Amino acid sequence: MIVYTSITGGKDNPVEQKVKGNFVLFTDKDIKSKTWEVKKAYDRFNSPRRNSRFPKMCPHQFLDTRYSLWIDGNIELLKPMEELVEEYLQDHDI
Repeated sequence: MIVYTSITGGKDNPVEQKVKGNFVLFTDKDIKSKTWEVKKAYDRFNSPRRNSRFPKMCPHQFLDTRYSLWIDGNIELLKPMEELVEEYLQDHDI
């Protein structure tokens, strides 16, 4: 299970997460994080806005996981992703 986000063009600063989990941040900035695994942002569009949205729309091209959850970079999860999947996904696949 991976929680992921993308911040490009200096729009936001990532929020350090207090719950345990696997967090991936796609960004065009040099960011150091205690909770986010920082990866290079998608950069094939001229627009930082479009570049930040591509991983959101096509996570299967960037993440190798059964479950993924997109959150905006300025959001803090209050529950671990495992609890959210168990509580809300149950027998559904999307």
